[in-house]
Amino acid sequence: IKGKMRFPVEIIVNGNKVDTIYIKVRLKILKNIICAKKKIMKGDIISQQNLKRVRKNILKIPGVYVLEEKNIIGQVAKKQIDQGTVVLMKNFKKPLQIHKGGLVTIFFEKDLVQIKTVGTALEDGVHNEIIKVMIKHSNKQALGIVLGKSRVKLIK
Repeated sequence: IKGKMRFPVEIIVNGNKVDTIYIKVRLKILKNIICAKKKIMKGDIISQQNLKRVRKNILKIPGVYVLEEKNIIGQVAKKQIDQGTVVLMKNFKKPLQIHKGGLVTIFFEKDLVQIKTVGTALEDGVHNEIIKVMIKHSNKQALGIVLGKSRVKLIK
């Protein structure tokens, strides 16, 4: 749907079509969406204090706008977002929980036994992402899923 459209209207007299005219209309779809309450700098972690709800015509917004604060709170700004600007999903990313080369606690579960050891992250990782790790005492590489800050659970 675009903001400006033309619609045909048939003129009918005594059951007979006499003419067709076109009416131009300007559409607006207003929704309460999320905007920047104040300037957000690249690398800032988003909190409720950065955001406000504003009623906007969504037909004029290029991209996927944010309807709920919870969808971006805790994420990191990829670029500067000026005060009052509509907040778009593409401008945010999940914060890194694990940094390449950093020490990680590695968990492995088999049957009812849980093993905990340490290792090195071979890749950066965000929550629920699969990354490669090097298990310290065996010098073996393995794949694990990021559980949180410096914590990985090995995949069977």
